[in-house]
Amino acid sequence: MGAATIEKGEAMEKAERRKRIWNCGRRRGTALVLALALAGGGMAAGRTAWACYSGLLNIPTADMVPAENVSAELQIDGVIRGLADDTRLLNTELGITDRLELGLDLQNDGDDSPERVYPVLNGKLLILKGGEKSPALAAGIYAIDASDPVANVPYLALTQDFKFFRAHFGVEKIEDHYRPFIGLDRDLTEKITFMADYTYGPENFASLGGNYQLNDHFGVMAGLMFPNSGDDLRFTVHLVLCGSLEDLDRKADGSGAKSEPGKEK
Repeated sequence: MGAATIEKGEAMEKAERRKRIWNCGRRRGTALVLALALAGGGMAAGRTAWACYSGLLNIPTADMVPAENVSAELQIDGVIRGLADDTRLLNTELGITDRLELGLDLQNDGDDSPERVYPVLNGKLLILKGGEKSPALAAGIYAIDASDPVANVPYLALTQDFKFFRAHFGVEKIEDHYRPFIGLDRDLTEKITFMADYTYGPENFASLGGNYQLNDHFGVMAGLMFPNSGDDLRFTVHLVLCGSLEDLDRKADGSGAKSEPGKEK
């Protein structure tokens, strides 16, 4: 077998593994009902976090949720000092096509009315798929709240695979301010991915963390967030369930397909 064929096969295997990781490793889930149960009796009091998108711990990337895949994630944020959590969110996302994803997240109003939960939307469109020598380009918007149009945050994100790691660059508009961001991630093993990112601006963070992919349907993303403002060091944990709509249909009608001998279910 030629070296070019082997390299191509390794690249395809890496891309497929990343597809699984990014489908499940960032706010994506199969069992929305289970995620709702985990969320318990509503969201905890705390800061209002912005709606989610597929990406790293704090920044969006040009990664997309695959078509006809759905996910749900319980996100818990807090401060390291005392290990006190102050934010719990339920984030969901749906791959409409391979170039379009839409999400619905449940958030709380913060300290004034912690028991009130309201929906916030997000969306992302893949403009350029990219390749070995050209980056993928995506445009999106998050924190879409009909009651507060100023809160909407549009962004552009570039993602380039440099073989040994992937780099992400972009800019988002928060109110009247343009905030550039940068990040990188690297697969350490088939199950573990390292990631780091930074967004400019006093209201933003630098982060350092990773994703552990238990299987094709469950992953845990966690890390530390370093506020640019110098406030207390924070943590974030994301428990993610994910899968395809076809899988959900099979489970709903009890007709789950049997796996072939020697193949994982």
